Amino acid sequence: MNRRFTNNFFVQGSFDYQWRDEFRAATGESTSPLTADPIDVGSDGHGTIWQNHSLDTSFRQENTNWNARFLARYVTVKDIGISTNIRIQRGWPWAPTQSVSIPGTGTVRVFLDDIDQGRSDNVAIVDIRLEKAFNFGGGKRLTGMFDMYNLFNSNPETNFTIRTGGTFENIIAVLDP
Repeated sequence: MNRRFTNNFFVQGSFDYQWRDEFRAATGESTSPLTADPIDVGSDGHGTIWQNHSLDTSFRQENTNWNARFLARYVTVKDIGISTNIRIQRGWPWAPTQSVSIPGTGTVRVFLDDIDQGRSDNVAIVDIRLEKAFNFGGGKRLTGMFDMYNLFNSNPETNFTIRTGGTFENIIAVLDP
């Protein structure tokens, strides 16, 4: 959605809802602080053989995810701009993994539950901007801006260890303040 109400005011918004039905491998765990989804989608790049080692947990997983965004900006008569950007994203699905010995295959990591049973923290971020434009002769203009990111200091976990054992649920990264 994008709507300009006047020359001085507009809003923009979006909402994305995903229904996912995909192959998920317990071997594709992410340990990067730059990745929010703790499980890689699809093959791990090492020739994963899609085998169902549990009658309770399938290699094909269904889950949902969504995110929303709202942006608004208003410019006053004195060329003072006020804007906000609000973003909310649902946390990523995950399940604990464990290494097990499979006869004829060797040691492999498997999900202990369906990934729709666990979910990382939702992320909500509010940013604001104040700006003032100064006009100079000859069509020159200078704009000063003040930005405040993550206004409410949201700091949810963005990645964590999903392998069972001593490091299970250890935090890899949180959203920067």
